[in-house]
Amino acid sequence: MSTCQAAVRELVSGGELSAERADAAMTEVLEGACSPTLVAALLTALARRPETADELTGFARAVRRKATLLPAADHALCPCGTGGSGLQTANTSTAVAFVLASAGVPVAKHGNRASSGLCGSADVLEHLGIAVDIAVPRAGELLDELGLCFLFAPRVHPALRQLAPLRRELGFATVFNFLGPLCNPAGVQRQLLGVSDPRRALPMVQALQNLGSQEVLAVTGQDGLDELSVAGPSQVVRLRAGAVTTETWTPEMAGLPVHPAQALRGGNAATNAAILLSVLGGEPSAAADLTALNAGAGLLLMGRSPDLTSGVAQARAVLACGAGRDLLERYRRACSLDKAA
Repeated sequence: MSTCQAAVRELVSGGELSAERADAAMTEVLEGACSPTLVAALLTALARRPETADELTGFARAVRRKATLLPAADHALCPCGTGGSGLQTANTSTAVAFVLASAGVPVAKHGNRASSGLCGSADVLEHLGIAVDIAVPRAGELLDELGLCFLFAPRVHPALRQLAPLRRELGFATVFNFLGPLCNPAGVQRQLLGVSDPRRALPMVQALQNLGSQEVLAVTGQDGLDELSVAGPSQVVRLRAGAVTTETWTPEMAGLPVHPAQALRGGNAATNAAILLSVLGGEPSAAADLTALNAGAGLLLMGRSPDLTSGVAQARAVLACGAGRDLLERYRRACSLDKAA
Protein backbone atom coordinates (compact mmCIF):
# COMPACT_ATOMS: atom_id res chain seq x y z
CA MET A 1 0.00 0.00 0.00
CA SER A 2 1.36 3.40 -0.96
CA THR A 3 1.66 6.26 1.50
CA CYS A 4 -1.08 8.11 -0.37
CA GLN A 5 -3.45 5.12 -0.12
CA ALA A 6 -2.73 4.84 3.60
CA ALA A 7 -3.39 8.56 4.02
CA VAL A 8 -6.77 8.27 2.29
CA ARG A 9 -7.76 5.37 4.53
CA GLU A 10 -6.72 7.30 7.63
CA LEU A 11 -8.69 10.37 6.61
CA VAL A 12 -11.81 8.44 5.57
CA SER A 13 -11.84 6.74 8.96
CA GLY A 14 -11.86 10.12 10.68
CA GLY A 15 -8.17 10.31 11.53
CA GLU A 16 -5.56 13.01 11.04
CA LEU A 17 -2.20 12.92 9.32
CA SER A 18 1.08 13.72 11.00
CA ALA A 19 3.27 16.29 9.30
CA GLU A 20 5.60 13.50 8.18
CA ARG A 21 2.81 11.41 6.62
CA ALA A 22 1.26 14.44 4.96
CA ASP A 23 4.66 15.31 3.49
CA ALA A 24 5.18 11.80 2.18
CA ALA A 25 1.68 11.57 0.68
CA MET A 26 1.94 14.95 -1.04
CA THR A 27 5.38 14.05 -2.38
CA GLU A 28 3.88 10.98 -4.05
CA VAL A 29 1.12 13.14 -5.55
CA LEU A 30 3.56 15.74 -6.91
CA GLU A 31 5.87 13.08 -8.36
CA GLY A 32 3.00 11.54 -10.31
CA ALA A 33 3.12 8.31 -8.33
CA CYS A 34 -0.64 8.36 -7.59
CA SER A 35 -3.46 7.71 -10.03
CA PRO A 36 -5.98 10.50 -10.69
CA THR A 37 -8.58 8.44 -8.83
CA LEU A 38 -6.39 8.23 -5.74
CA VAL A 39 -5.54 11.93 -5.86
CA ALA A 40 -9.24 12.77 -6.16
CA ALA A 41 -9.97 10.53 -3.18
CA LEU A 42 -7.28 12.27 -1.12
CA LEU A 43 -8.52 15.75 -1.98
CA THR A 44 -12.14 14.79 -1.32
CA ALA A 45 -11.32 13.21 2.03
CA LEU A 46 -9.42 16.33 3.07
CA ALA A 47 -12.27 18.62 2.02
CA ARG A 48 -14.61 17.15 4.64
CA ARG A 49 -13.08 19.31 7.37
CA PRO A 50 -10.47 22.08 7.80
CA GLU A 51 -6.92 20.76 7.57
CA THR A 52 -4.89 20.56 10.77
CA ALA A 53 -1.71 22.57 11.30
CA ASP A 54 0.37 19.37 11.01
CA GLU A 55 -1.31 18.39 7.75
CA LEU A 56 -0.76 21.85 6.26
CA THR A 57 2.85 21.83 7.47
CA GLY A 58 3.61 18.51 5.80
CA PHE A 59 1.81 19.32 2.56
CA ALA A 60 3.51 22.73 2.34
CA ARG A 61 6.95 21.23 2.92
CA ALA A 62 6.42 18.89 -0.01
CA VAL A 63 5.18 21.68 -2.30
CA ARG A 64 8.01 24.01 -1.26
CA ARG A 65 10.58 21.32 -1.97
CA LYS A 66 9.37 21.06 -5.58
CA ALA A 67 9.16 24.83 -6.12
CA THR A 68 11.48 26.98 -8.20
CA LEU A 69 13.00 29.10 -5.44
CA LEU A 70 13.84 32.79 -5.44
CA PRO A 71 17.00 33.05 -3.31
CA ALA A 72 18.00 35.91 -1.01
CA ALA A 73 14.44 37.23 -0.79
CA ASP A 74 13.36 36.07 2.66
CA HIS A 75 13.50 39.69 3.89
CA ALA A 76 10.45 40.54 1.77
CA LEU A 77 6.78 40.57 2.73
CA CYS A 78 4.05 38.65 0.91
CA PRO A 79 0.52 40.08 0.92
CA CYS A 80 -1.59 37.19 -0.34
CA GLY A 81 -5.03 35.75 0.22
CA THR A 82 -6.75 32.42 -0.19
CA GLY A 83 -9.61 33.83 -2.24
CA GLY A 84 -12.88 31.99 -2.01
CA SER A 85 -14.90 34.71 -0.29
CA GLY A 86 -17.43 34.79 -3.12
CA LEU A 87 -17.75 38.56 -2.63
CA GLN A 88 -16.18 39.56 -5.98
CA THR A 89 -14.20 42.46 -4.58
CA ALA A 90 -11.35 44.29 -6.28
CA ASN A 91 -7.76 43.00 -6.09
CA THR A 92 -6.90 44.53 -2.74
CA SER A 93 -3.72 42.58 -2.03
CA THR A 94 -2.33 43.66 -5.41
CA ALA A 95 -2.97 47.32 -4.58
CA VAL A 96 -1.46 46.76 -1.14
CA ALA A 97 1.69 45.34 -2.74
CA PHE A 98 2.28 48.55 -4.70
CA VAL A 99 1.55 50.76 -1.68
CA LEU A 100 3.92 48.84 0.58
CA ALA A 101 6.71 48.78 -2.00
CA SER A 102 6.24 52.52 -2.52
CA ALA A 103 6.69 52.94 1.24
CA GLY A 104 10.01 51.07 1.13
CA VAL A 105 8.83 47.59 2.10
CA PRO A 106 10.26 44.87 -0.19
CA VAL A 107 7.37 42.81 -1.54
CA ALA A 108 7.52 39.36 -3.15
CA LYS A 109 3.88 38.75 -3.99
CA HIS A 110 2.77 35.22 -4.74
CA GLY A 111 -0.34 35.06 -6.92
CA ASN A 112 -2.35 33.39 -9.62
CA ARG A 113 -5.30 33.74 -11.95
CA ALA A 114 -8.83 33.65 -10.58
CA SER A 115 -10.04 30.27 -9.35
CA SER A 116 -13.43 31.04 -7.78
CA GLY A 117 -13.74 34.77 -8.42
CA LEU A 118 -13.84 36.79 -11.62
CA CYS A 119 -10.36 38.28 -11.44
CA GLY A 120 -7.14 37.15 -9.77
CA SER A 121 -4.01 39.20 -9.28
CA ALA A 122 -2.47 37.80 -12.47
CA ASP A 123 -5.60 38.67 -14.44
CA VAL A 124 -5.65 42.32 -13.40
CA LEU A 125 -1.92 42.81 -13.96
CA GLU A 126 -2.11 41.26 -17.44
CA HIS A 127 -5.05 43.50 -18.29
CA LEU A 128 -2.78 46.44 -17.47
CA GLY A 129 -0.14 45.13 -19.87
CA ILE A 130 2.14 43.56 -17.28
CA ALA A 131 3.70 40.17 -17.97
CA VAL A 132 3.29 37.90 -14.93
CA ASP A 133 4.67 34.62 -16.27
CA ILE A 134 8.29 35.69 -16.06
CA ALA A 135 11.40 33.70 -15.19
CA VAL A 136 12.27 33.59 -11.51
CA PRO A 137 15.70 35.23 -11.98
CA ARG A 138 13.97 38.18 -13.64
CA ALA A 139 11.58 38.39 -10.70
CA GLY A 140 14.60 38.64 -8.43
CA GLU A 141 15.98 41.49 -10.53
CA LEU A 142 12.68 43.35 -10.25
CA LEU A 143 12.70 42.90 -6.49
CA ASP A 144 16.18 44.42 -6.34
CA GLU A 145 15.42 47.23 -8.80
CA LEU A 146 11.89 48.24 -7.81
CA GLY A 147 11.36 46.63 -4.42
CA LEU A 148 8.55 44.50 -5.82
CA CYS A 149 8.08 41.32 -7.79
CA PHE A 150 5.17 39.08 -8.72
CA LEU A 151 5.70 35.33 -8.46
CA PHE A 152 3.23 33.57 -10.74
CA ALA A 153 2.16 30.31 -9.12
CA PRO A 154 2.16 28.09 -12.26
CA ARG A 155 5.69 29.29 -13.09
CA VAL A 156 7.17 28.73 -9.62
CA HIS A 157 5.25 25.51 -8.87
CA PRO A 158 5.61 23.43 -12.06
CA ALA A 159 4.82 20.20 -10.18
CA LEU A 160 1.26 21.44 -9.62
CA ARG A 161 0.45 21.89 -13.31
CA GLN A 162 -0.44 18.22 -13.75
CA LEU A 163 -3.16 18.60 -11.11
CA ALA A 164 -4.95 21.57 -12.68
CA PRO A 165 -7.36 19.53 -14.88
CA LEU A 166 -8.33 17.31 -11.95
CA ARG A 167 -8.92 20.28 -9.66
CA ARG A 168 -11.14 21.91 -12.28
CA GLU A 169 -13.10 18.69 -12.73
CA LEU A 170 -13.66 18.29 -8.99
CA GLY A 171 -15.19 21.76 -8.90
CA PHE A 172 -14.74 22.45 -5.17
CA ALA A 173 -12.07 24.14 -3.08
CA THR A 174 -9.28 21.73 -2.18
CA VAL A 175 -6.29 21.86 0.12
CA PHE A 176 -4.33 23.50 -2.70
CA ASN A 177 -6.46 26.64 -2.35
CA PHE A 178 -5.07 27.03 1.15
CA LEU A 179 -1.55 25.79 0.44
CA GLY A 180 -0.80 28.55 -2.07
CA PRO A 181 -0.26 31.29 0.54
CA LEU A 182 1.93 28.90 2.56
CA CYS A 183 4.30 28.19 -0.33
CA ASN A 184 5.82 31.47 -1.46
CA PRO A 185 9.05 30.39 -3.21
CA ALA A 186 10.87 33.47 -1.93
CA GLY A 187 10.91 31.89 1.53
CA VAL A 188 9.38 35.03 3.04
CA GLN A 189 9.20 35.02 6.83
CA ARG A 190 6.57 37.76 7.12
CA GLN A 191 3.11 37.53 5.62
CA LEU A 192 -0.10 39.48 5.49
CA LEU A 193 -2.37 36.52 4.91
CA GLY A 194 -6.01 36.86 3.91
CA VAL A 195 -8.13 33.82 4.82
CA SER A 196 -11.74 33.58 3.64
CA ASP A 197 -12.58 30.71 6.04
CA PRO A 198 -11.97 31.83 9.64
CA ARG A 199 -11.74 28.20 10.79
CA ARG A 200 -8.57 27.80 8.77
CA ALA A 201 -6.79 30.93 9.95
CA LEU A 202 -5.29 29.48 13.13
CA PRO A 203 -3.98 26.22 11.61
CA MET A 204 -2.53 28.17 8.68
CA VAL A 205 -0.66 30.49 11.03
CA GLN A 206 0.53 27.55 13.10
CA ALA A 207 1.75 25.85 9.93
CA LEU A 208 3.64 28.98 8.90
CA GLN A 209 5.21 29.08 12.35
CA ASN A 210 6.28 25.45 11.91
CA LEU A 211 7.78 26.42 8.54
CA GLY A 212 9.89 29.22 10.01
CA SER A 213 7.78 32.36 9.66
CA GLN A 214 8.56 35.10 12.15
CA GLU A 215 5.60 37.48 11.81
CA VAL A 216 2.16 36.74 10.37
CA LEU A 217 -1.18 38.51 10.34
CA ALA A 218 -3.96 36.20 9.14
CA VAL A 219 -7.07 38.29 8.60
CA THR A 220 -10.71 37.49 7.90
CA GLY A 221 -13.49 40.02 7.64
CA GLN A 222 -16.69 39.25 9.50
CA ASP A 223 -18.33 39.64 6.09
CA GLY A 224 -16.19 36.75 4.78
CA LEU A 225 -13.63 38.96 3.04
CA ASP A 226 -10.10 37.55 2.88
CA GLU A 227 -8.76 40.96 3.91
CA LEU A 228 -9.14 43.29 6.85
CA SER A 229 -12.59 44.66 6.11
CA VAL A 230 -13.86 48.23 6.22
CA ALA A 231 -17.45 46.93 6.25
CA GLY A 232 -17.17 45.73 9.85
CA PRO A 233 -14.88 43.95 12.31
CA SER A 234 -12.25 41.40 11.29
CA GLN A 235 -10.71 38.40 13.00
CA VAL A 236 -6.92 38.67 13.24
CA VAL A 237 -4.73 35.69 14.10
CA ARG A 238 -1.30 37.09 14.83
CA LEU A 239 2.10 35.42 15.11
CA ARG A 240 4.58 37.67 16.87
CA ALA A 241 7.65 36.89 18.99
CA GLY A 242 6.84 33.18 18.88
CA ALA A 243 3.31 33.58 20.28
CA VAL A 244 0.00 33.22 18.46
CA THR A 245 -2.95 35.37 19.54
CA THR A 246 -6.45 36.04 18.20
CA GLU A 247 -7.80 39.58 18.17
CA THR A 248 -10.65 41.60 16.69
CA TRP A 249 -9.81 44.73 14.69
CA THR A 250 -12.24 47.31 13.34
CA PRO A 251 -11.83 50.09 10.77
CA GLU A 252 -12.67 52.63 13.50
CA MET A 253 -9.55 51.51 15.40
CA ALA A 254 -7.51 52.90 12.52
CA GLY A 255 -9.51 56.09 12.10
CA LEU A 256 -11.40 54.86 9.05
CA PRO A 257 -15.15 54.99 8.38
CA VAL A 258 -17.29 51.89 8.01
CA HIS A 259 -18.41 51.37 4.42
CA PRO A 260 -21.32 49.27 3.12
CA ALA A 261 -20.15 45.94 1.74
CA GLN A 262 -21.66 46.80 -1.63
CA ALA A 263 -19.18 49.67 -1.99
CA LEU A 264 -16.34 47.12 -2.06
CA ARG A 265 -17.62 45.24 -5.08
CA GLY A 266 -15.30 44.66 -7.99
CA GLY A 267 -15.83 42.74 -11.19
CA ASN A 268 -13.89 41.41 -14.16
CA ALA A 269 -10.32 42.29 -15.08
CA ALA A 270 -11.28 45.54 -16.80
CA THR A 271 -13.37 46.71 -13.84
CA ASN A 272 -10.73 45.78 -11.29
CA ALA A 273 -7.93 47.37 -13.32
CA ALA A 274 -9.85 50.65 -13.33
CA ILE A 275 -10.36 50.39 -9.56
CA LEU A 276 -6.67 49.62 -9.04
CA LEU A 277 -5.57 52.65 -11.06
CA SER A 278 -8.06 54.86 -9.24
CA VAL A 279 -6.92 53.70 -5.80
CA LEU A 280 -3.21 53.98 -6.57
CA GLY A 281 -3.83 57.37 -8.17
CA GLY A 282 -5.11 58.77 -4.89
CA GLU A 283 -8.84 58.98 -5.57
CA PRO A 284 -10.89 58.60 -2.35
CA SER A 285 -13.21 55.59 -2.22
CA ALA A 286 -14.19 52.59 -0.13
CA ALA A 287 -11.63 50.55 -2.09
CA ALA A 288 -8.95 53.12 -1.21
CA ASP A 289 -9.81 52.87 2.49
CA LEU A 290 -9.74 49.08 2.23
CA THR A 291 -6.29 49.28 0.64
CA ALA A 292 -5.03 51.74 3.25
CA LEU A 293 -6.26 49.55 6.11
CA ASN A 294 -4.50 46.45 4.81
CA ALA A 295 -1.35 48.30 3.77
CA GLY A 296 -1.27 49.87 7.22
CA ALA A 297 -1.36 46.39 8.72
CA GLY A 298 1.55 45.43 6.47
CA LEU A 299 3.58 48.42 7.68
CA LEU A 300 2.82 47.44 11.27
CA LEU A 301 3.84 43.86 10.55
CA MET A 302 7.16 44.95 9.09
CA GLY A 303 7.96 47.25 12.00
CA ARG A 304 7.61 50.38 9.85
CA SER A 305 4.81 51.71 12.03
CA PRO A 306 4.26 51.61 15.83
CA ASP A 307 0.54 50.89 15.54
CA LEU A 308 -2.24 50.30 13.03
CA THR A 309 -3.46 53.92 13.06
CA SER A 310 -0.01 55.25 12.15
CA GLY A 311 0.40 52.57 9.50
CA VAL A 312 -2.90 53.50 7.87
CA ALA A 313 -1.91 57.18 7.93
CA GLN A 314 1.35 56.32 6.16
CA ALA A 315 -0.51 54.24 3.59
CA ARG A 316 -3.01 57.03 2.93
CA ALA A 317 -0.13 59.45 2.40
CA VAL A 318 1.38 57.10 -0.19
CA LEU A 319 -1.97 56.90 -1.97
CA ALA A 320 -2.54 60.63 -1.85
CA CYS A 321 0.75 61.45 -3.57
CA GLY A 322 0.26 58.85 -6.31
CA ALA A 323 3.48 56.98 -5.52
CA GLY A 324 1.77 53.62 -5.96
CA ARG A 325 0.52 54.59 -9.43
CA ASP A 326 4.03 55.75 -10.38
CA LEU A 327 5.50 52.43 -9.23
CA LEU A 328 2.90 50.50 -11.22
CA GLU A 329 3.93 52.41 -14.34
CA ARG A 330 7.61 51.69 -13.68
CA TYR A 331 6.81 48.01 -13.14
CA ARG A 332 4.81 47.92 -16.37
CA ARG A 333 7.70 49.44 -18.33
CA ALA A 334 10.16 46.95 -16.81
CA CYS A 335 7.92 43.94 -17.30
CA SER A 336 5.53 44.66 -20.16
CA LEU A 337 3.64 42.08 -22.19
CA ASP A 338 5.22 43.57 -25.33
CA LYS A 339 8.71 42.81 -23.99
CA ALA A 340 7.66 39.32 -22.93
CA ALA A 341 6.32 38.63 -26.42
